[in-house]
Amino acid sequence: MRKPSLARSLLLILLLLGAPAIGRAVPTPPAPPPPEGEAPPPNAQAAPPAPQPPAVPPPVQAPSGRQVLEALSQVVEENAARFARTLVYVEVQMDGDRAVRGTGLILAADGQFLFPARLDKDRVRRIRAWVGEKELSANLLKADDRLRFSMLKLPASAGPYTPLALGTARFPKRGEWLVSMLASGKERDFQLFTSLHLVRGIVPGEVDELVVSNGAELSPGAFLADAAGVPIALVRADGGAHCVVLRDIRRRLDDLARGAAEPGTATISAREDGEPWLGVTLGAMNEDYAEASSLPKSAIWILEVCKGSPADKAGIRSSDLIVGVDGCPIDRCGERASEQFFKLLAPEVGREVALEVLRGADRQRITCKLEQKPKPRELLAEDLGIEVQEITDLLFHTKEDVFVREGVLVKSVVEGSPAATSQTFGRGLLDEDDVIVALGGRPTPTVEAFAAALSEIRKSGQACLLLKLRRGVRTTHVALNLALKHSRKGEEK
Repeated sequence: MRKPSLARSLLLILLLLGAPAIGRAVPTPPAPPPPEGEAPPPNAQAAPPAPQPPAVPPPVQAPSGRQVLEALSQVVEENAARFARTLVYVEVQMDGDRAVRGTGLILAADGQFLFPARLDKDRVRRIRAWVGEKELSANLLKADDRLRFSMLKLPASAGPYTPLALGTARFPKRGEWLVSMLASGKERDFQLFTSLHLVRGIVPGEVDELVVSNGAELSPGAFLADAAGVPIALVRADGGAHCVVLRDIRRRLDDLARGAAEPGTATISAREDGEPWLGVTLGAMNEDYAEASSLPKSAIWILEVCKGSPADKAGIRSSDLIVGVDGCPIDRCGERASEQFFKLLAPEVGREVALEVLRGADRQRITCKLEQKPKPRELLAEDLGIEVQEITDLLFHTKEDVFVREGVLVKSVVEGSPAATSQTFGRGLLDEDDVIVALGGRPTPTVEAFAAALSEIRKSGQACLLLKLRRGVRTTHVALNLALKHSRKGEEK
């Protein structure tokens, strides 16, 4: 083996020690600064600037106790000013010189207001009300036995009044602070008394009740709002720490006002008529499955989404999990979670609702606008003795015995008609929820196709008609004797 030369050995040692290799550019050391008063040479390199330490943001100072108290005081004062013309002090003179006093809540610009006690019209002698310091007379319109509230009315000539924006009412969250307001009479200079309350919890029921701190201070009719002035709750007739959640009784109050109003008068909200529709089928979360899959137990499954529905337009998908509505989390399990969801949804045609949706590991906020539930097309065929309707997405997902989408569903069967006449144990030939897929060999995938096939059969004048239908998972055929009854032609509804 050849021994390395002395030059090669020295080169290796220099490389290991970090000396510049032969042929590699060696950086030129910076030139010394020129003497004072002399200009630097033209090819002199500027010295790199010295590194600056990173800027440290000034420390954030926590608000002092005094600032917190001043902020709370401002919230209370703003709410008092906002609702000063919405709360009414009421004094009801009853038989036997008994008087009922409390705070009323104006719900309509024409003077309708809610009073938190059920008043008997036969026992009421006189009702006086004060809006601020102005005394007015009032009339009893209607009482609600279930809520134990009454709807009263101020004279329209003294209006217009400042109604509560009941449509903005929302469900509260445990741990938030609310401001209560209570009107008073002449003996207390018509002052609006206020207080702060902490939401301690919600008692579920047909009407949810709110449990708040300092509940003993609350009197019937005391009104509670959040820091932004959004309506939250109203103290029920027996007072105490339990208050009814306004969002939960909003529809009932609206119905009470509509029932009490005279024709042409205002109502407390501009609710659109019709059955509201989201367009989904739902299922409660199974707690064991949720635990095994690391999913929230308090959630609602989206099982199916109907095509063209509000949910479909908003981008909701089947298998999504709903975990909150309008910022309020679903915190109940099983069927109670479904009940809570519908209360939070407060379905009304035209209402926009924000759903908190869990899709895999992604949490989204999706806004849907509820629409009027579409009515399926229907057809009455009196000569057959049946009424049929189209199979919509919603019907397909909710009817347990419907397994096909193409066909028409038997909605009803007329007694004594060809469809109802049979000698098989007194049972009719056709049953409700049968799906007719063909008439006389003509396919009937839609109501329009059914009507066209029936029209051809009528023109032919045949006395017997063979129907192909699906009954659950089975396919079967039945023959109708049209000679039994052949009255007016069917008409589309």
